[in-house]
Amino acid sequence: MSSGDTARIHHHTARLEIIERLRLRDNVLVTFLGAIGALFGISFGTSVNKEILLVIPYLSLGAATIISQHQEVIGSLGQFLHNELQPFMNTINESAPQWDTSDALGRYMQQAIWLRTIGHLLLIITPALIALFLNWRHGFYSAFPEGPVWWSGILFTVLAIAVIIKSYKWRRSIQSSSK
Repeated sequence: MSSGDTARIHHHTARLEIIERLRLRDNVLVTFLGAIGALFGISFGTSVNKEILLVIPYLSLGAATIISQHQEVIGSLGQFLHNELQPFMNTINESAPQWDTSDALGRYMQQAIWLRTIGHLLLIITPALIALFLNWRHGFYSAFPEGPVWWSGILFTVLAIAVIIKSYKWRRSIQSSSK
């Protein structure tokens, strides 16, 4: 197998991996939002107490971590295609316009990273904050188990925010290094 064949195979598999990761990332977000909707529906629509909502900060950290991990792998694969594979393809005279190296993507990337981060903060963090707000009395007036669960919910929400912001900063840094 020639180095050109190897490069074409790597390009193809990297693109397939990006597409799969995009699908998985979006599935995690949709599943998370479905679970959040079900929890709020159960809490407000039945005799179940609002305390069931205290699980949301834990789900938020899980969703933020999984989504950010997929997003960072997508970014790494894009960087590989842009910074490593495309220059090699140029040296063997097998270059063609690629989305990963296009001016169109380059002009849109900063906005895409920003909008995705804002969306993740709104869709993942807001339900956790609402759940904590609706159960605020447990943070100050309840003993075990509600009190510690509420306070650890605060911690998990802060960690979820940190994960999303870290992913945003990392994506910005690799995007600027790909110019």
